[in-house]
Amino acid sequence: MRSRLLPAALIASTLAAQGFDPVRSATGWAKLDKDGSATFYDAPGQTLRSWSRDAGDLGSVSLARLEGAPEKWVVDSYGNAWVVSGGVLFNIEAKTGKVLNREKLPGEVSDLAWDLKGFVLAYRGGEPFLEKREYRGGSVLWTYGSKPRKGGPAFSHRVAVTDDGQVLVTSGANLTLTTLDGAKGKAMGQTAFSFNGIAAPDLILGEAERGPLVVWPGRNVALSAVGGRQVPEAKMSGALLAKLDLSQSSVEFLPTGLSEDHVLVGVQEGQAVFIKPGGGLVMVALR
Repeated sequence: MRSRLLPAALIASTLAAQGFDPVRSATGWAKLDKDGSATFYDAPGQTLRSWSRDAGDLGSVSLARLEGAPEKWVVDSYGNAWVVSGGVLFNIEAKTGKVLNREKLPGEVSDLAWDLKGFVLAYRGGEPFLEKREYRGGSVLWTYGSKPRKGGPAFSHRVAVTDDGQVLVTSGANLTLTTLDGAKGKAMGQTAFSFNGIAAPDLILGEAERGPLVVWPGRNVALSAVGGRQVPEAKMSGALLAKLDLSQSSVEFLPTGLSEDHVLVGVQEGQAVFIKPGGGLVMVALR
């Protein structure tokens, strides 16, 4: 929920003076907002730091009082943070780092996305189970699917929110997208994609996690991170992007030139943004 793009050198000089430079040192989980801002976890400083390329530092939230390591998070319009850690949702005040609220969640969170009205939690399980919660108190606005069963399958489901507030969901090894009404959580339909004129192949996951799903702002396109080994039909290696064109119901696999251990965090001004395995950001031009 925040801002847009300046040269990396200027970003680096601005943030280096503040002791944290995501361009050089970002690690772990993160997701770009529609406006190009992002919030990264500064582990040495035990702090969430919000950043954009044009404005540099946008603020921070101390996680010194958090019980355990942060796994996923979003910073709301009040500057407060909603943080998932160890199966618990924490609401942390920006000014003081005080834990305003904590709530045990119904399962392990596999992904998180948001819009201006709330944030969506996707849980691991045999089938997708989603909750949308509001920012003011974290209450549940809607749910989709059935709660995961203890001892059952624990697949990683991925979510993204489109420009008009719809929620996209991936499930299992196939590339099909389910679209939900972002206001009510009702299923609006599914999109099965074609590849070179035939049905898109399923991914070969094995023990690998399903890669992140993000939206390309301003286009009716989603991008799913996949490894070349997961889709031999693409005949490419390394980190690939499954370009899911919802208007054409077709998928194209784009090479990135990166290794599979790079983590996709979003798209900004025609570039896919990844976190490097050793820390820092790298951008790949899209077509």
